[in-house]
Amino acid sequence: MHASPRTALLVGATGLVGRELLRQLLADPRYGAVTVLARRSAGVKHDKLTEHLVDFDRPDDWHALAKGDHLFSALGTTLKAAGSREAQYRVDYTYQYEVARAARHHGTETYVLVSSTGAAAKSAIFYSRMKGELERDAAALGFRARASSSPARSTATARSTAPASAGPCGSSAPGADPARRGATDRRRHRRPRGHHRRLRSHARRAPPRRRRPVPPRQPGVTATAS
Repeated sequence: MHASPRTALLVGATGLVGRELLRQLLADPRYGAVTVLARRSAGVKHDKLTEHLVDFDRPDDWHALAKGDHLFSALGTTLKAAGSREAQYRVDYTYQYEVARAARHHGTETYVLVSSTGAAAKSAIFYSRMKGELERDAAALGFRARASSSPARSTATARSTAPASAGPCGSSAPGADPARRGATDRRRHRRPRGHHRRLRSHARRAPPRRRRPVPPRQPGVTATAS
C-alpha cells in the first residue's frame, strides 16, 4: 500500500539552496503539491506548485497559508544586503521562526532548516548565534521530526524522533532527503579550490638533475689537448 502524496511547504525558494530544493521537491513523486511563501516570484511554472507572494512583516495575512506535511526553511540574507544586524536578524530569524510557528500550528510534523556551520545560541559570533537561536527556538515548537543542514558542510546533521517511514529527515535510505541532497551532493564531487592547478604544478615539477662533481684544479698544472 502506497502512502498518499504529501505537501511540501517551502520558504526561501529564490535563494541558491532554495532554488535547488524547489527543483527537487517538484521532481519528487512523494510530493503531490509544493507550496511556496516568498517575497518575490521564483519564476517557476509547474502543475504541483502554488506560489504565494507575501509580506513576512504581516504574519496575520499569510498565517493561514503556512500549511504542509513538511516545512523546508531556506530563507536568509547577508549583512551587506540587509544593511544592518537588526534587518538581517528579522529575515534570518524572525521570518523563519514565524513561518515555523504557523506551520506547526496547522499540523506540520517535519521541519527541515538550512542553518549554518557552528550555529550555537551562545556563540560570540552574531551570525552563528542568530542561527543557533533559531535552531533552539524552532526545536521548542514540538515538531515530530527535525533536521538542520548547512550548505558549507559536506554532510547534513539530522535529529529525528520519527520512524523511517516519515520521509525527509525521518528516513535513513540513501537519497531519501531532498534537503540533504540539495545541500551536499554538489560538494561531494567538487574538487578543492586550486586542485587542478596543483596537479599541473606537480606534473611539471621534475626531480633535480644530479651534477657530477668537478675535481679542483691543481696549481701549476695546465691541461693540453692531445
